[in-house]
Amino acid sequence: MAKVIVTADQKGGVGKSTTSNFIAYELALKKYRVLLIDWDSQASQTNSFFGLKMSIIRETIKAIS
Repeated sequence: MAKVIVTADQKGGVGKSTTSNFIAYELALKKYRVLLIDWDSQASQTNSFFGLKMSIIRETIKAIS
């Protein structure tokens, strides 16, 4: 059975992306299968986790929207 962990808050700068990244990283180290979804329009989590340039992220978001 899959489990869902959500970090959510309407306020910016409270550590949602950092917390999510560390949870995903630690679970992956323990051999859990992890799917990390960045639902933030700024894609800050995707940028920090994968080191992608914002221009690439914006083009990807436009393509799937």
